[in-house]
Amino acid sequence: MSLATFSARFLRLVKAGALSSENIDEALWLTAGEFRRKYGARRTLVEIDGQSTDIQAYYSAHSTEAVVNYRNFWQRVRALAKDNQLSGDTLSHALTLPAATWRSFYGGGRRKGFVYDGDEYPEQSGKHFHSVAALLHTLSRYEDRALVWSRLKAGWNLDDALSVPTAFASHRSGSIYRVIRRKTGAVYVGLTVTSVEQRWAFHVRRATEGSTSKLHMAIREDGAAGFDIDALETGIMDPLLLPAREAFWVERLGALGPQGLNTAKPGGLGSPGGKIVQYGDESFRSIEEAADVLSARLGMAKHVIRTRLQKGLPLPEADKVRRRSWHPEAGSDLFRRWKSMQKRHADAVVAEWVGNYDSFKADVSPVPADMELVRKRPNEPWGPGNFEWVKTQTKIERVHGKELTVNGVSYPSLTAVARTHGIGVSTLKNRINQQGMSVEQAIAAPLAATSYKHSQHPIVVDGREFRSKRQAILYIAETRGITEDQAKYRFNTGAF
Repeated sequence: MSLATFSARFLRLVKAGALSSENIDEALWLTAGEFRRKYGARRTLVEIDGQSTDIQAYYSAHSTEAVVNYRNFWQRVRALAKDNQLSGDTLSHALTLPAATWRSFYGGGRRKGFVYDGDEYPEQSGKHFHSVAALLHTLSRYEDRALVWSRLKAGWNLDDALSVPTAFASHRSGSIYRVIRRKTGAVYVGLTVTSVEQRWAFHVRRATEGSTSKLHMAIREDGAAGFDIDALETGIMDPLLLPAREAFWVERLGALGPQGLNTAKPGGLGSPGGKIVQYGDESFRSIEEAADVLSARLGMAKHVIRTRLQKGLPLPEADKVRRRSWHPEAGSDLFRRWKSMQKRHADAVVAEWVGNYDSFKADVSPVPADMELVRKRPNEPWGPGNFEWVKTQTKIERVHGKELTVNGVSYPSLTAVARTHGIGVSTLKNRINQQGMSVEQAIAAPLAATSYKHSQHPIVVDGREFRSKRQAILYIAETRGITEDQAKYRFNTGAF
């Protein structure tokens, strides 16, 4: 029993005014079931929408929906109550959300809560979120989490990380835009692969964050209303042409001169747009765009393409890339056995099983628990008539065992010999390897008096005989619902 459990029981007895030496002993030694039967189950009441709710009763009534055990559910409810977030909906979440989703919505680990005060999603403004993942879940953008997190680590504003497209698809066009400062007529020229309005909102946010570029300082001085924004060119599809057109307009309008608002040399896409990536004869605006387009074309995972391009490595051959299966049972134990069979025995599987999991499953079903699949005839291909389910030990003997003949009888392994003749494997090996006996001599020699099979005092509990004291203690602990230490005490005192 843990100290926490004993402390909880002790406090219950104190509150009930039932503290005595006898009760303290019971608090220390009674099993959970015995203690509940005598003192009643502990009830945890919480107030939800003005009504008192017994969470044990709630859990029992909705147990078919639960994805966590009662202890985890209780801990979640306690955390919600502590943060004043307990309601009918959050109580249901505590019962039904898997661990990863729960952490995303309600925190955990190194996640930090925050209040969203951005402009991109005004309907979420002012709301508290336990993590960025919780916000992404709410926005139905959780699949973008890796890119958003990487942008935040790089120092991006949250709205910028959310608003700039996660991947610049090949059909996305670019634009050249102009910003005119009304007070002085100074001009800024930029390029964007988002909308001009969205790009302007980016500049306004950067200005409020204290950016020291000429444009952003001017925005702080005049306010966003002191500028006019328009598009000079739109619909530019070539990623190499886009920066060239920006450079053209910067020079033509003098945006980089003393009267201009540009400070950086034109022609670069900048961090929001990525860096030009060349693959073969194709150009992409960013690694994300390249991964997006090439993944769809070649059938490879995006992360494989992204990693290769980042390291300057060639993409792997299509037939050597691990592919994800979309079969509903992909990842199940039987599905993995089927995949492994085809990989290990590529030339020894009948045609109707190759690439056809449903046919394979129909032939080998029903699947018994804790059994292994082997071939009846190892020299013939896997197929409907050449398989069987066997115990793990049998499979090991068939696959790895060395067949031997003892007294004219064939055995698949030395373990099978020991099992058949009622002798321990270690004893048999000791006689053969250490004492120099032949297998026939080893199985014929009588067992010594120290063997549990010939013990003068066999260990018997509930009519069952055990080969060791420890096995008996473990059995007592399991069947009585007590700890191993308690079982050991009862065994030694004979009170089991």
